[in-house]
Amino acid sequence: SFVLSLHHTPARWSFSATATPIPCLRRILERLLADGYRFVDLAECGPAGPKAGSIVVTVDDGYESNARHLAPFLRELGIPWTVFVLAGAMGRANAWDLPLAGARERHLTEDEIARLGEEGVTIGAHGMTHRDFRLLGDAALDQELRRSREVLERLAKRPVDTLAYPRGGVDERVARRARGAGFRLGFGSARAPELPGDLGPLSL
Repeated sequence: SFVLSLHHTPARWSFSATATPIPCLRRILERLLADGYRFVDLAECGPAGPKAGSIVVTVDDGYESNARHLAPFLRELGIPWTVFVLAGAMGRANAWDLPLAGARERHLTEDEIARLGEEGVTIGAHGMTHRDFRLLGDAALDQELRRSREVLERLAKRPVDTLAYPRGGVDERVARRARGAGFRLGFGSARAPELPGDLGPLSL
């Protein structure tokens, strides 16, 4: 089992290092389906993450290409997915991609997020400003966590209890604050630390 984490999902090849074009993604996902993997929603993930033999598809940041290209493609394959939305950048161009890597892509608008929620896409949080949570003081961190959850619950019209940490950064303090802010699951990078006991689900 594993979590497949995407970012930009353009219709065709892109210069961006974080782009996975739809034709490439089609080859990957159709091969995984043929190999017998089961794609599941985050609602089916327990404290240890996806069950054996299952895959969760997630997208960080929330870009226009996710609504325009990824959503209809995954709908075609019947694959559930989650988008972790950067709530403080809705409708604005991305501000941190590498220069000379192509046009900066616009983040999802409020209307696009609401429509994805209506279609059954799980809406998760990614903070407000894409700052590394580990570098923030407690007050600023709490604001990032609680404000992003409030904004996205208003748009999704359902609880938002899953979180992807900006830049994949999580430690014990961040995980505890995330749990205190009402998050059930938190996703870091492949280098996320193993945290003790009840904090494990906040450091997947």
